[in-house]
Amino acid sequence: MIQYEEEYEKYREIEKGGFASATLVKSIRNQKFYIAKKNFLNSTMNCAETVSIKEWQLTKKMDHKNIVKTKDSFYDKEKQEMVMIFQFCEFGDLDRQYRL
Repeated sequence: MIQYEEEYEKYREIEKGGFASATLVKSIRNQKFYIAKKNFLNSTMNCAETVSIKEWQLTKKMDHKNIVKTKDSFYDKEKQEMVMIFQFCEFGDLDRQYRL
């Protein structure tokens, strides 16, 4: 199984919460930046795993210029982690743009 660390180089952690973290990563293949959202799953938290899978399925289907695109995903059952790779928004989110 391919781990996301084999395809993406970590740059810096953007945010970390109780159930997930977001890290700026760079693709080893195309040298572009992306955001890796790592969901921390726990065998006692089937709900978190279900929500993560539903989020991945939903975002993978979306195709709109105003919605961040999902590029890839990785699931490591042994580590209890699901990592989703998203398009990097260089200028931040709408909230940040609104405050500028």
